[in-house]
Parts: sequence; structure tokens; C-alpha cells
Amino acid sequence: MKNLIAVLIIFLFPLTALAAPSVSGVSGTVSNGQSITISGSAFGTGPNVVLFDDFERGTNGQNISTSVGGAQVGRWNEIEGSNYPKYSNANALSGSLAFRANMSAYWLENVASNLPASTKKVFISWWTLIPSGTVLPGTGSGEGINWKNIWLQGAGTTDDDLVIPLFQGEDSLSIQSNSLPYSKYFASQFSIGTWKRFAVYVDGGTGSNGAFHFWELTTSGVSQRINDNGVAILDASGYFEQVRINGYGRVTSNCYPTFDDVYIATGDNARARVEIGNSATYANCTKLTVVTPTSWSASSITAKVWRGQFGATEAAYLFVIDSTGAVSSGYAITFASTSPTMSGATCSGCSLNVP
Repeated sequence: MKNLIAVLIIFLFPLTALAAPSVSGVSGTVSNGQSITISGSAFGTGPNVVLFDDFERGTNGQNISTSVGGAQVGRWNEIEGSNYPKYSNANALSGSLAFRANMSAYWLENVASNLPASTKKVFISWWTLIPSGTVLPGTGSGEGINWKNIWLQGAGTTDDDLVIPLFQGEDSLSIQSNSLPYSKYFASQFSIGTWKRFAVYVDGGTGSNGAFHFWELTTSGVSQRINDNGVAILDASGYFEQVRINGYGRVTSNCYPTFDDVYIATGDNARARVEIGNSATYANCTKLTVVTPTSWSASSITAKVWRGQFGATEAAYLFVIDSTGAVSSGYAITFASTSPTMSGATCSGCSLNVP
């Protein structure tokens, strides 16, 4: 009997350890900039959040800030360009402001966020737009379209760099590098005049033990465009040192690359995150907004809400994603509501007609 119990423990323990996260409750006011507490199980360990910026702390027409407090979480460390990227109310995904570059005079119109030392694992999500009536960088030039949307770099543009993605047209996207062996072409639903949400997880690994995952939010849900594991990305001595937004684009008139809701996390648990979507199943969501954690344990997460595209009183679902990429079922919430909390058999804030 003891031997049987030992065998059962050996087989059942991995199943428990690998269980997907499960959300059992959300307390606090689900409103933009407000803190909530998420309870449940199998959350694992959280990420190191380097930066989140919805660009709402700026002033329309002013340069993107590199000062402490300029972003909602973390800061931008460098701004580059002759016009400089600016806060703009011309096109905003969330709130009233977004990042807007003007490519008419200079090919480098970007901001950079420095990463912690020895970074090999990075998760980034962001929204990007080429506004209606404008063009992709390089349009009409003899050299052709070349827009480096996000540029992950080591010490520079030719050291441990990955372009995520490189646009050579609306339907010609790829992952490219000046220094690394990894590259990939893929299809996309990107189109001028429509906001597009991308997300990427890069694991530099060692040798051929790296991973590259890339997602696109489409009109039919979350689509994983790239799911590469066991690939060579960084060598043993290589590290990622910074992320550049709107990394590069050829000088082009009537060209205004725009970004909003940029989120960057690093570390072994970089992929762990909290998101809010508009479907009970994560893969079916056609709206997503990230939530930034301030504390994270296996059974409780405290985090700050960012409403993104959602309406002030819109119903939605909250998801916890662990460091392996396992996703919880959606937990029903409503924006601008105070969610009920459970203590034993007592419910605070619950309606009497809720079973």
C-alpha cells in the first residue's frame, strides 16, 4: 500500500505543479488606474515589469518624457530624432494621448527603455498604428518600405538585435536581425488606418535552446503567428539591453507611426501577466488590455487596472497567465464596479439574488 501511495504521489505531483492558473475572486474597483487584488491558485511567480506607458502623463505636442514618472510604470531612458516623437491627441487607442512620430525629416524617431543587466527573456505587448491617409515609412522612396516597429537591441543596432517586426509592406512582415541567426516571415492582418496589437516573448536561451513566440490580436481573436522553440537566438555571452519603440523608418513625408499602451517585462517569469479581454476564452478575445502587477504570489496578485479600449462600464473577463504561458479561464468583471469579495461563507458586496 505504501508503495502504491508513493507511486500516486509521483504521478499526481507533476499534474498539480503544471495546473493552469485559476481565478476565484477579484476585489477592488475595476477602473482605470485603480488597484485590484486577484485571488486564486497556481499563479506561479510574477514578472519584472520594466515599463508600462499609455502616454497619458504627457502634454499634447510635447516631446515624450524621459523623466522619472513620465510613464505609468518605469521610464523611457532615451529619445532620438530631429522632430522627436511627441504626445499627440490625433490618434489615441486609450485615453486621449499616444506616441506619435513624424518621419518627414529624420529616419530615427524613437524612444528607448533600458533593460536590467543580463536580460535574456523579454515579453513585450504594444499597440501600433499608421493613421488613415498616411503611409508606411519608405513609401515612394527608391529604397522601398522599411519600418522597424520594435527594435530589441544589445549594445547597439548590430549587437544582439531583433526587429519585431520588420514591415516591408502592409502584408510583408518578418523578424530580422543584423547580428543574430534567427529570422522568420509571417502573415498578418495589419492594415493602414487600424490599430493593431502585437505581443512577443523572446527567450534567448543558450545556443539552440531559445524560443520566439509572437501573437497578433485579430478580428477573430488572438492568433499566434510564430511558435518557435529550440531555436538559436542569443549566444552564451549575449544579452538584450534595451527596447526601442519605432526603432527605424526611412525619411517619408506624410508618415506618422503611432504607438500606445506599451508594456515590457523581463526575467525568468517575463511571460507571466494579467490581461482583461472581451471573451470568457482568451483565444477568442478581440479586445485586450494589460494589467500591471505590483505584487504576485501563487494565490494572490495585486495589480493596477488600465482600461485600454474598454468602455467605462463595459463587462469583460480577467485572465492570469503564468510563466509557462498557461492561461486561466476568464473571470467575469465589470469596469468601474467594486467587485464582491469572499471571506469563508460570507460575501461582501454580493447581490441577494446571486446564488
